[in-house]
Amino acid sequence: SPLLACLREINDRRKMICNMCLVLIIIQKIVYEVICIATIVQPQKQFYFELGINYFIIKTYSKYW
Repeated sequence: SPLLACLREINDRRKMICNMCLVLIIIQKIVYEVICIATIVQPQKQFYFELGINYFIIKTYSKYW
């Protein structure tokens, strides 16, 4: 039935968004580890790093919502 097909499509899309978020969380963790290492080397650059990363994450999220 059309309703079931629609529900299935919504569910698939939700799964896709879910996977996207998981990928983003993993990327975010990796990036923050890199930032951590970079911060030990050059503390003054941390602020700009975090600004850039947060901007990237917000931009990426907003594409999928």
